[in-house]
Amino acid sequence: MVHVLVFPKGTYAPQVTTSREISMEQFKELLRRVDANNDGLISKGELREALRGLGLHFTRWRARRAMKYADSNGNGHIDGDSEIKALIQVLRDRWGIVVKCP
Repeated sequence: MVHVLVFPKGTYAPQVTTSREISMEQFKELLRRVDANNDGLISKGELREALRGLGLHFTRWRARRAMKYADSNGNGHIDGDSEIKALIQVLRDRWGIVVKCP
């Protein structure tokens, strides 16, 4: 079972749920929170931090694999909707985390 950390709007403390689902809004908020330099790009390290925020034991190797899968333009960052969709797919397929899309 994966514990998903949910950051309620207006707070910085996560709430732990036992669901393997997270809403798209919650997922994008999590990515915004880990974007340390606020450039709108998610680096490998930021991705690792975000996925650890979902309660996953996310190693550097896993972060590299997820980045390789999702980074379609090869710039070393997750940026744009198509790359976020690819990241969502790899999360579902490899780690069982479902990001519910509207």
